[in-house]
Amino acid sequence: MSSAKPLTLTQRVYRALASIPSYSSATILRPPPQAQAAPFLTLETVLSQRDLTRNAKRLFIRQIVLSVTGGVARVVSSFTVSELTEVAKKKQSPSGALTAVLRTATDGSAKKRFVEVQSGGALRLTIEVTDKHGDFYSDGTFGALAWSRDENLIAYIAEAKPPEDPQEKFEFTPDWGETFTKRTSPRIVVIDLRAATEAVLAGKKPADKENTSITILGPFDRLAVGQVLFGPNDGSFIFTGYSTQTRQYGLVACTNRLSGIYQLGSEHWAPSGSNGEKWPDPIHLSSEVQNARSPRLSRDATKLVYLSNTPGGPHNSCTTLRVYDFTLSSGPHLVALDVVQEPDSPGGFPGLYVEQLPGQPWIRDEWIVLNSSWGNRKTILAVQIRTDKLREAQQAKVVDLTPADTASRSWSVLYVSEEYVVAKRTSPTEPGDLMLGLVGRDGEDVLRVDWHHVDKPDLDDKAVELLSSFQHTFHTSILPTSPILQSITLLPVDPVNTYIGHRLNTSLPPLITFPHGGPHSAFTTDFSAYAAALASLGFAVAMINYTGSTGFGQRYIDALVGRVGDLEIEDTHAVSTYLVSLGIVDPDRVALFGGSHGGFTSAHLVGRYPDYYRACVLRNPVINIGAMVANTDIPDWNFAELGEPYDFIKPPVLAPEQYARFYERSPIANAHKIKTPVLLLIGENDRRVPPSEGYGLYYVLKGKGDVDVRLKAFPDVGHSLDSMDAETHGFEALAQFFLEQVVGKENK
Repeated sequence: MSSAKPLTLTQRVYRALASIPSYSSATILRPPPQAQAAPFLTLETVLSQRDLTRNAKRLFIRQIVLSVTGGVARVVSSFTVSELTEVAKKKQSPSGALTAVLRTATDGSAKKRFVEVQSGGALRLTIEVTDKHGDFYSDGTFGALAWSRDENLIAYIAEAKPPEDPQEKFEFTPDWGETFTKRTSPRIVVIDLRAATEAVLAGKKPADKENTSITILGPFDRLAVGQVLFGPNDGSFIFTGYSTQTRQYGLVACTNRLSGIYQLGSEHWAPSGSNGEKWPDPIHLSSEVQNARSPRLSRDATKLVYLSNTPGGPHNSCTTLRVYDFTLSSGPHLVALDVVQEPDSPGGFPGLYVEQLPGQPWIRDEWIVLNSSWGNRKTILAVQIRTDKLREAQQAKVVDLTPADTASRSWSVLYVSEEYVVAKRTSPTEPGDLMLGLVGRDGEDVLRVDWHHVDKPDLDDKAVELLSSFQHTFHTSILPTSPILQSITLLPVDPVNTYIGHRLNTSLPPLITFPHGGPHSAFTTDFSAYAAALASLGFAVAMINYTGSTGFGQRYIDALVGRVGDLEIEDTHAVSTYLVSLGIVDPDRVALFGGSHGGFTSAHLVGRYPDYYRACVLRNPVINIGAMVANTDIPDWNFAELGEPYDFIKPPVLAPEQYARFYERSPIANAHKIKTPVLLLIGENDRRVPPSEGYGLYYVLKGKGDVDVRLKAFPDVGHSLDSMDAETHGFEALAQFFLEQVVGKENK
């Protein structure tokens, strides 16, 4: 009988760091209205953790009891309550008396869907909705779970029930691309809890025609619905509508889509016409712009804030924060914060870079709290929404709630209420601490949040040892022609006493140059298990923000448009040569690592500088921009990055001369020059960058016959390669590849 194969060093390092729990959400539990004021505060968090033994990602509920007196928060106790399983979404009612839960349970090979209402820790009502609609939406783009203020209605988003007609089910129905494969037709689902309770007592099933407790809203003409909430006085629904005209474009990481904020009055909750299929057109609340998402209504129901970006062009850009004022009969459209082309001063406010707002961002109906990139840091900002000032065309006041520190830690909002803000604080060497902010006010137009550390994930001795073995620093002013070019650089604290240092007997660590994807995204000082594990082995890791990155001003995003395949390539190479010139890394052991557009950049570099880099790892890389047009879920990206026009309603056909230009700007144009060993990591279900991109480069290099090229393909996983197998085996493959090709000795 064979014994289990012992773990390699790289596997042990990855396991220690990747299995650290991470705070994914939080809420402050409100006591029921009949309860007396409690002297303690209960903070409930959900921690996500990779279970590498069971090969699964698991969620655990942890409760922290705090005493908050005299402006000081003190932890009384903390404990893990239970594992969170089969829950798509859950939300406490406005009073705190009830909790709604959307649950998907597996019954053998079949999935069943239930809506539960809980009270005081006990189950009050269960409604099976399996036969009413398809899967729940639990993502940030479409998903929602909303309570009416009188706590009789709940609303959420679910996929439409599949057609039963055998002819209809073969009709082509487009979906929403990456992460939304087979998600085609979201609907608003409304449940009347009083009617549902009566139906249960009467023995009526949800599918019975006489059971009217469940209403399905939609479809709507040329719109797919998401992010639903109740409007003022519970008399309407407000939601985001994504355009379905001509085709449905990929939405994930794309803030430039045709979309709007809409309102549907309660008088229209039943379809008009005898066929029950035609729905009235909702009111277009964001009619002044072509792109809008993330509606959030103030507690007093007088103001609605939402996000807007320029449609088309770069997929991520500086965001406009807009307001709809329900108290104004005319001119209700207001701009709180507009696009910032460039900060007024070095390190100044660069504008907003936000994909979605927190579920409830309001404080005192005057401030909203949100996350935004600010240079290399993820920050928490408060924006004052004073409609009297906005009507005078004054920009809203912005307060940075993120404490300054030498590590420039990144902060993520998890929960906002009138009195508290809950956040996660991370850095490249800190997986994430839980912070409680006490909201204060020192006067008019002033918002203050005093932060208190309340919890941190449990770390074993190995993780503590690894996290203390490296540090991070910032390198800027690298190229005069690229003012925002910078590197968040991870360096071993004691390079000689790392695994690589012992092997090479040197104080200069090998360098892994790591450009981000997008290209319009950014590296911030968040924790990354991959980067931490590589640094723990003894590599220096340079996470690069090149020209085109978000968080620095719109001007620098636009600077890359039309120059893709050149400007970011030279920016990235400049970081490699700059760090070598500082004498802090081994000049003969420089490697590349990148995914998506970072893979595009890295593949370009090994073709443009074939003798400089010792190894290159590419995750789902863009290789041929022109060839990718036909199969990606975002064909507009290929045109936009080269400065070519694209019409969402009348998509262009790629002309031969355009293809020639796209080809010249793609890594495939210099693939014949590549000498550097290459490892490709491919997700077989990638809808963003088709697997054919990576396969194509693999076959070209195999055909050359003089390049060490390898490929690992992961089934049932998409662009982010975020399955347990892809994460675990992907890291093992790339770490062993770097050690073999860069260090020169295989890890045992």
